[in-house]
Amino acid sequence: MVAKPATGGSMALLQLGEDLAEKIRAAVAGPARPAANPGVRRRTARVFSRDRHRSQPLHRGHRGIDRRYRCHPSGSAAAPVDFPPTVMVQHMPEGFTYSFATRLNDFSAIRISEAVDGERIEAGKGVLARGGLQMVVKAAGGNLRIAYAGSQPVNRHSPSVDVLFDSVARIADRRIIGVLLTGMGADGARGLLNMRQNGALTIAQTRESCVVYGMPKMAVELGAAQYQCAPGDVPRTIMHAIKTSRCTRAATAR
Repeated sequence: MVAKPATGGSMALLQLGEDLAEKIRAAVAGPARPAANPGVRRRTARVFSRDRHRSQPLHRGHRGIDRRYRCHPSGSAAAPVDFPPTVMVQHMPEGFTYSFATRLNDFSAIRISEAVDGERIEAGKGVLARGGLQMVVKAAGGNLRIAYAGSQPVNRHSPSVDVLFDSVARIADRRIIGVLLTGMGADGARGLLNMRQNGALTIAQTRESCVVYGMPKMAVELGAAQYQCAPGDVPRTIMHAIKTSRCTRAATAR
């Protein structure tokens, strides 16, 4: 059940529409079912996406990957098993993210789960923020770990993409990649800009491939995105940047 807002005008109605769409998509996803030749469900951020396109996963294992890359806050699940550590935010309420992460795991080469407070993020592993909580990444003892930072909404969302992106931007490391996929509003745009200004590689989804060209559009207008591509091309774009060591060089390109 989704109640119609009594106040708030057009902005409240826009938020209602987004919340309703998310609940419908989560309900349609249903329980995970194995497939003989599965594609890959793609989400948000994601860093961070609410996209539901399918794409074929990359072949397992990629020689030449620099395992020093620390963190990939993104919505890219179509990735090889040795993909950099991936943290994701999806605008979903509490109670939906566990089953969604489980379903993503069934269709992905990397291991995906709902993030646990304090857990270490590692290559070949993706974690999805728990609905209703703000998730951040912190550097501790040479490792990157997940931390939850309350439930107060930011940009009307909990979890918020901006909260995650801003936390990653504060990490003193240039081997970071941020991806912002389709979604209504502007959540994540300023956080992606913050990441770029601190040396990260940044990617936004193209207008043509978006269901809702809102969040990526704001990122592009702010100059936050160095690359633009469709969801199915995000992993290849990342792998190309990693293999050619463009993550640091591209950080200063406009």
